[in-house]
This record gives sequence, structure tokens and C-alpha cells, in this order.
Amino acid sequence: DIMKNLVLTMILAALLMAPVYGQDGNGKGEATAVENSRELLEKMDFVIEADRVVMPDGENVMVSSITNFISVQDDNAVIQISPLRGSSGPNGVGGLTVEGTTSKIRISLDKRNNVTMTMMVSGISVSAFVTITVPEDGNRAVVRIDPSYNMEDITMMGTLVPSGMSDVIQGQTY
Repeated sequence: DIMKNLVLTMILAALLMAPVYGQDGNGKGEATAVENSRELLEKMDFVIEADRVVMPDGENVMVSSITNFISVQDDNAVIQISPLRGSSGPNGVGGLTVEGTTSKIRISLDKRNNVTMTMMVSGISVSAFVTITVPEDGNRAVVRIDPSYNMEDITMMGTLVPSGMSDVIQGQTY
């Protein structure tokens, strides 16, 4: 009896953890990862929590996704890059935080089903062209930040999440 219950419990757990494919009750197929990502970007209410930053000199730095992010809510964007560990940095959390207004927003889908969003972010301390690319297979994103003031691009890689599901810590904005 105990062995039978254990086997049934393991089968049930495996079924609950397995991805579900097919159709919902309305006869429509479930949304694909690319559809979910595109919808999230179009709503303009998301955060990309970065766990890796490629600095202008090409150095690839593993970072905390809690303090390295780009968030977009309506027409407001916050870019925070905090690669410094053990140092408070200008923003109080090891780096720099800038805030601006989004404009010139475009969202496209390429032939490989990658979703790309481009936008300008302009504010008191920021003027940058931002490109966000989400491959068709998931919610991982690559963010390229191209500042207008210099040629030192920064790339962030992380997870695309709805703003309400993000746990980022925002430092002092400049």
C-alpha cells in the first residue's frame, strides 16, 4: 500500500510539473513564449532583471538581478546598472540609476520569431537608444543601451517579468 501510494504521488507530481501543451477550454492553443513576451512589451509594464552585464570594455560581469535592471511603466523608464560589489556607488546600491521618458517605440517580430523593441529614453541624466531582444523560446532578454553622449554601449542580459512580479531595489536616481 505504501509503495503504491508513493508511486501514485510521484506520477501526480510529474504530471503537475510537466509543461502543458495543446488547447484550452475555448479551443484556442495556449499562448507561446513569443506571444507572451510581445504582449508584455506592448503593455509597457515590465522589468528586465539582469544577471549579467557586458561593460563598454567588453568585460562580462555576473551581477545581482535585484539591483541591475531596466523597468518600463507606461512612458517612464528606469535604467539601473550596479556592478560594484561592496561599494555603495553614486546610487547607494553599487552603481548608477537614471530615469527618463520613453519615445520612438517600435516592436517587431523577425523571421526567426525573435521579438525586438526599440525606444529612446530621455531624461535629465540620460539620453539613450535602447534595444530589447527576446528570443522566441523564452522570457530571457538582451538589452543594448546605446548612450547618445558617448560611444560606450552597455549590454544587459536577464529575465523579462511583469512589473508587479519584480523584486528589484531601485537606488537614488540621477
